[in-house]
Order: sequence, then structure tokens, then C-alpha cells
Amino acid sequence: MSSTPREVYIEPTNRCNEFCQTCPRTFFSREPAADLDLARFVVILDQFPGIERVVLHGVGEPLLARDLPLMVGEANRRGAQVLFNTNALALHRRLAEQLVTAGLDGLRVSMDAADRSTYLAIRGVDGYEKAMRRTAEFCTLLGRLGAERPRVSMVFMAMRENLAELPSVIERAGAIGVRSVILQRLIYFDTGLAVEEQSLMNGADPEAIEAC
Repeated sequence: MSSTPREVYIEPTNRCNEFCQTCPRTFFSREPAADLDLARFVVILDQFPGIERVVLHGVGEPLLARDLPLMVGEANRRGAQVLFNTNALALHRRLAEQLVTAGLDGLRVSMDAADRSTYLAIRGVDGYEKAMRRTAEFCTLLGRLGAERPRVSMVFMAMRENLAELPSVIERAGAIGVRSVILQRLIYFDTGLAVEEQSLMNGADPEAIEAC
């Protein structure tokens, strides 16, 4: 059996268009803004022969990387499953079509709120309606093309701040064609909303969770 990794996480860009109160990027110093280009991406992939799964995200917003569709296509050409998380704000029609054509397998939209005010409080920008609209448009595009992939899902980071909105997120996700909602736990680092008091994994009221 080969000892080389079968899954690799590669960050296309460290830039982002949100200021999430649960993300260390918002609060801590970081390296200068930069994107990964296709040439360097190929050099990285060449180190992992037989790679089966490529995840294209880190602390940045993948859709801001100019060569993202080319990276998806390259990983797909090598037989790897390709997916990433996104806030969907930059998912305009041309880019959406490029990602479908490139063979993206999974598009996971981060959606931690069911309304504009909660979204702003958690993600630092007034982007709820735009994110939902562009996600809906992407699902419509897939239907029009008769494309079975990428599989579109939403990722909900559950906290005390937003747990009550989970049912509404699930309902709207289903209404616009999103196939699944992934519940993600908060990893806290004692800054912003990423604090122990927000965690549902530490002394949470079981009845409050079951009610949702």
C-alpha cells in the first residue's frame, strides 16, 4: 500500500471578503495577502501521486482566487474529488459555470444565520441576502444544465448565538435546492464570538439542543 496521503487541503488564497467573529483571520496578524497560481498548485499536486480528495479552502475565501476553476480542473483531471467551503458572495454566474465545467464535486456554503441581522453579527458584513441569492442561482444553474455535481450543501456553525435559527436555515436551504445542511461545532480561541460561552459542546443544555 502506498504511504502517500490520499487527501490534501490546499488554500487557494488567504484573502477574504468577510470578517467572521469566529475566525482567527479577523483578529490576528497574518502574512501579506496572496493567491496561489496554477503553476504552483501543479507543483504541490505533483508531490501527491494518486491523490483522491483535494479540499480547496483554509482561512481565505476560495472564490477570490483567480485560478480557482483551473485548479479544480487540474485536480479533477488527476481523478481526485474536489470540494471547498465558501461564503458564496463572489459566486457570480460566469464563475459558477466555470466551476461546473471544471468538474467541482462539492460546494459547501457557510450559512450561520436565518436572517440579515444575525448574519451581520456573526460574519461581519451585510451579506445574507446576497449569499442566499447566489446559492439559489447556482442550484438553478445546475438544474438547467442537468448537472449532478457539484453537490451543494450548507455548513452551519452552531453556537448559543444562532442555534435557534437552525430550523429556519434548513427550511430555506431545502426551498432553494440545497441538498444537505452540515452542522459544525464551534472551535473557540477566546476572541470575538469564538469563546467558550458560545460552545454547545461544553455544558450545553440538552433540552435546548433537542428543541431545534
